Order: sequence, then C-alpha cells, then structure tokens
Amino acid sequence: MLRKDREVTDFNEIYNIISRCGVCRIALNDGDFPYIIPLNFCICKNDENKITLYFHGALSGKKYELISKNPKGAFEADRCEEYEPGSLTSRYESAAGTGILSVVTDKEEKAFALKILAERYEKKPYSVTEKMIAATNVFKMEVITVTGKRNLSDKKQ
Repeated sequence: MLRKDREVTDFNEIYNIISRCGVCRIALNDGDFPYIIPLNFCICKNDENKITLYFHGALSGKKYELISKNPKGAFEADRCEEYEPGSLTSRYESAAGTGILSVVTDKEEKAFALKILAERYEKKPYSVTEKMIAATNVFKMEVITVTGKRNLSDKKQ
C-alpha cells in the first residue's frame, strides 16, 4: 500500500470497518472482464480470526453460474463520510480482499445467515421462516486475504 499512513493492519479493526459498511461488492471471473455486483451482506469471524461474508439472493442467476465455474472472487466494502474541499480526497474507510465463494446448502447455516442479515438491515423484529429459507439462496465468501485503509481526519470510527 502506497499510503502507509492510511493502512489499517489490525485484524479486529479491519473486521470493524467491514461491519460498518452498508454494501459489499464482489467481483467474479467472467472471462475477459470481471463481473462486479453490490450486495447486502453480513460478516462473521471465528476464533482463528477468519472472516466469512454472507450474501443472499434469488435461487438462480449469473453470479451462481460464475461461482460454479470459478469460486475464486474478490470483495470491497467502503464507507465514505464526506469530501474534503480543496484536498482531492474524502473521509473514508474501506476493506478489500479475496476469498472462495460457495452456495450454502446446510439448512441451519442458511437460516443463521438469513437471521443475521435480517438483524443487520431490518429496523423491526423480523422472523426468518421456512418458506423464506426455501425461496432464497445464501452464498458465502471465506475470506483469504484482506487489507484495510482509512482516511478519517478527525478519527471518527
């Protein structure tokens, strides 16, 4: 990273940056050009400081076709606060990395992911039903590499 003064290296802080972001973009291999899509997501970490990102969507579509052909992907999540006039920069924090994507087939893991997705985005209590589990695909990215970057002048976090 060129701007070492903006690099975030602490794993827990990178995790927190991702947690504060509202959208995560994933990039999949689609031949000559990458296929990038913004998605709602939730994030989990295990005791070995490994991050898993969960996403949901329709039961079929281009992203699943691409994942089945090549499960390697990349992600990016950011939170931009405001542009700093006269500086050609913004106040932001971001994280980016790589990982392996897969469709979640285990019913309990799928229900867990939908529950934490709902807790993250819904303002009111939200029940994950059997019908919802059956009608929704859940997929995940097991993160392999991750980097963080921040430029918050007043260090708001």
